[in-house]
Formats: sequence, C-alpha cells, structure tokens
Amino acid sequence: MHSTDKIAILMATYNGEKYICQQIDSILSQTCKDWELYIHDDGSTDNTIAAVENYVEKYPDKICLLYTSPSPRDRQ
Repeated sequence: MHSTDKIAILMATYNGEKYICQQIDSILSQTCKDWELYIHDDGSTDNTIAAVENYVEKYPDKICLLYTSPSPRDRQ
C-alpha cells in the first residue's frame, strides 16, 4: 500500500443495534487512520440507523451512511 492510498471500509447492517457501536469504535481505534467507512443498512427495525447517524454527526469526514431508494418490488 502506498502512503497516499486511502482504505474504504464497507459495512452492511441489519438490526445490529446491539453491536454496531462496538464495531465502529473498533475501527476508530485502529492505528491506521487513513480510511473512510461506508455503512449501508438493509432495513433495520431497531435503533441501528440512529446509532450510526450519531457517529456520522461526530465523524462526517470519516463515516458515511448510504441511503438507497426502495427496490421496485418494495414499491408494490
């Protein structure tokens, strides 16, 4: 890896409220700091999204919550 390379971390979540903060805190505590975290939620019904949004607010340059529009079958 070159010193100018940035690591993209991709995380998928679904009803992960119980562990999502531990997972994100673990990434934040790594010695390598040249990374960006992209999180996509697959329709959680617990407080996963709220927890992630708190991290996005604190670390807007490091963590991104990806939103997607519903699939065509979900619109029916």
